[in-house]
Amino acid sequence: MMKQLIIVLAIATVALLVEGLYLMLRDRVGKGDKSITEGLRAIQVETTAKKPGGGILRVVVLSHNPAINRMLGSLPFTEKLDNALEQAHVRMLLDRFLLFVALSGLGCATLAYAFTGNPVLGPLGLVGGVMAPWAYVIYTKRRRMAKISEQLPEALDTIVRGLRAGYALATAFEIVANEVAPPISTEFAKIREEGKLGISLKDSMENLLRRCDNVDIKLFVTSVLIQWEIGGNLTEILSNLSYTIRERFKLRGHIKALTGEGRLSGLVLGLLPVVVGLLIYSLNPEYFEPLLVTPLGKALMASAVGLVLIGALMIKKIVTIEI
Repeated sequence: MMKQLIIVLAIATVALLVEGLYLMLRDRVGKGDKSITEGLRAIQVETTAKKPGGGILRVVVLSHNPAINRMLGSLPFTEKLDNALEQAHVRMLLDRFLLFVALSGLGCATLAYAFTGNPVLGPLGLVGGVMAPWAYVIYTKRRRMAKISEQLPEALDTIVRGLRAGYALATAFEIVANEVAPPISTEFAKIREEGKLGISLKDSMENLLRRCDNVDIKLFVTSVLIQWEIGGNLTEILSNLSYTIRERFKLRGHIKALTGEGRLSGLVLGLLPVVVGLLIYSLNPEYFEPLLVTPLGKALMASAVGLVLIGALMIKKIVTIEI
């Protein structure tokens, strides 16, 4: 009876996880993700309120429930978590995402115990289920930031052409929001919407810097703010920045080609012990069994796994060159 109850609970948890995954991904598929639609989404999870002394104060909505919103807002780590979701462009409020993480851990732990009956796998499933959504957010964030870096030179060239044609900087930003492909058009659409709300250029640039954990965006924001505060030839600055970013991409590709042999060697050396171990176990399980059941064998297996991981990290450190 208990096992049937656990299976029913696991099925219900998986159903909730599927719904949460749908909510997480629905805005990423087949929507076009441009123009006025992104302009409206730019303020979907934020509201604005007047400061006592005038101006506009940004109020982040972490939950539709006021009590939960106040509770999450009082925690020290929620701002970083909410920024990570925004940088990954996960269109889900923080309270729903945390609920999704909890359901993921509970579902994986329940499934692991229900189908294996091994109580040791329950905590492992819990850890894996909790880490999986965050791994998705981190992966999506890195991929999105890399795409923004790749598109930034084109956006800078568009801004330079607009400024040389006599347009204002805000109009040049709007041209980028309308003409350049996502995801960078999404960020400039948010700048456009913030300008319509009366937010200053400095605050908009700082918000862009918060939304984009990207060194190229930092250079762009610094250039714009320096020109905004003390003046200067912004078109020349942005042209040079665009050229520098493109040259760095070329250099990065050249380095990647030169270090390809080392990365391939690391992959082969990392997979070779696993492949050989599985091959030996499939051909002669009795020969391989002492490594799995005896204390000395378990210690040797743990040492081997640790050494392989250390070697893989060392090779990655050697072939990774920051530019």
